[in-house]
Amino acid sequence: MEATTYDKFACFCKSKTDEKVEAISEGEMDADALTTKIQDLQAKRAQLDLDIQSLNEEIAGYEEQIAESKGLRKEEVATFDAALTDMEKAISSLERAIETLKAATGVSLAQIKSIVRTSLLMADAMDMAPKSRKVVTMLLSEDQPITDVPTSDYDSHSGGIIETLEGLLGTFRDRKTTLESDNETADSDYNLAMQAKLDQLTQAQQSLENKQKEKTETSEDIATSQADLTETTAMLNDDRVYLKDMTEKCETKAKLWDQRSQMRADELSALTQALSVLESAVAEKAEATGEGGRSLNQKETTTEAKDRKSTRL
Repeated sequence: MEATTYDKFACFCKSKTDEKVEAISEGEMDADALTTKIQDLQAKRAQLDLDIQSLNEEIAGYEEQIAESKGLRKEEVATFDAALTDMEKAISSLERAIETLKAATGVSLAQIKSIVRTSLLMADAMDMAPKSRKVVTMLLSEDQPITDVPTSDYDSHSGGIIETLEGLLGTFRDRKTTLESDNETADSDYNLAMQAKLDQLTQAQQSLENKQKEKTETSEDIATSQADLTETTAMLNDDRVYLKDMTEKCETKAKLWDQRSQMRADELSALTQALSVLESAVAEKAEATGEGGRSLNQKETTTEAKDRKSTRL
């Protein structure tokens, strides 16, 4: 009965030891895998931080370029508007002067100067002076008396002044058309360049959003993996402690069983030796008394038979 119980205990020790050894081996592999995973995720997050920093700098650069382009374009538009306004004023003054010269007679040179002086100064500043420098000089001069200029040079009917002003008007109109065309081209180029820059900005912002989202997911994976590693490590430590404790108990029981088994063997050996000594002593006595060397058991049997016979009589 005791041996059967010990055999069951020994079987339990073996099966539990095998079970815990396997669990510890799997736990160690899981812990190693989780540690490697966490290290990889941390490296990935570090790279994402660098990518996010680079994208933030890239976005800041695009925003600065966009702001600078807008500022330059604003200045260009302001310059264009001012030039266009001056051009339109010059054209308007020339149109009024020509209309006045054609409609009226006896117009004084002072009146003509007052009407067209600003336009002529503008044309001269823009290197658009008409071919008739003599007429322009006359009209711009503040000191030249009327008697110094032949009547044919400013007489509206001779066509000298009107022709000069009409030529200048045409030049102003052409320059206005060119100015507007140049502005349209500049505006188109600006819009294309701005759209390209905005597309780059949008793409960088989208990349930044994706990187930030990926970083958040990576951080969550790190937290989950660290929690799993903590749990796995705790279970692994529990299994190690359990295996150590069970091994000590099983080894102690095994030693006790071995000791008790040895004691029983020693007891049986002693009993066997005692019996052998006893039988030898009986045999020697039988020889000495002439009882044919029967053993003690044989003598006991004969005595018992005699006793039964006496009882029957």
